[in-house]
Amino acid sequence: MKYLIIISIILSTSFITNSKNRELLEDVNLNEQKLPDNFEKAYYAFKNYNKNIDTLTVITFCEVSRLYGFTDNDNNFNLLISQILLESGARHYINNNGNKSVLLSSGGAIGFSQILGSTCLGYMRKSITKKDSIIFKKIGVTDYSFIFDSNLDDKTAWLKAREWLSNEKNNIVMWGKIINDELKTKSILKTLVTYNIGHYKMKQYLNNGDTLDKHEYISNIKRINKKMF
Repeated sequence: MKYLIIISIILSTSFITNSKNRELLEDVNLNEQKLPDNFEKAYYAFKNYNKNIDTLTVITFCEVSRLYGFTDNDNNFNLLISQILLESGARHYINNNGNKSVLLSSGGAIGFSQILGSTCLGYMRKSITKKDSIIFKKIGVTDYSFIFDSNLDDKTAWLKAREWLSNEKNNIVMWGKIINDELKTKSILKTLVTYNIGHYKMKQYLNNGDTLDKHEYISNIKRINKKMF
């Protein structure tokens, strides 16, 4: 608890600009560990859109990004932060007249990463690699054995996936898995468009002679990216 109080005091101040404060932030420990690399960058970008962003949400996002290797490339990591800002405004929950509920789009996309239950099922059933399993365990996702339960009908599995994605850690880890799976064979821009409209629609878009830079999703991400970074 004392670590969270210290972090809260530091992060409630104005944007950290001098080296002394930067060093102080880097030296603050949470559960005996330093804050993740790129925490400050992600935190202030998210706070621009969500003034109530939870420190632990940012830590989870940065850790998932690090474990999947997204932070190895600054440009990619910046685009991924901007993607989250476009998708959810860095919010997993919303307040309706004092009642806290998980953010849900009109199309049924859930939470911080705005993932559909059907998308979650598709990626999980296709493959959960050893790397995925290690990251899932390290981040602390909840039980996902329902994915492989052949006794569940499609509707029940879909509802369970929606419930699973309503957990913030699960939601962020699932985002990481999807991005990682697509980056294995695609550029960052193709990966982002695939996240938005799916693999086949992305290919159809390119086959029509359109360029990724002109895709509305990419244009909006780059607009945010330019503003943030």
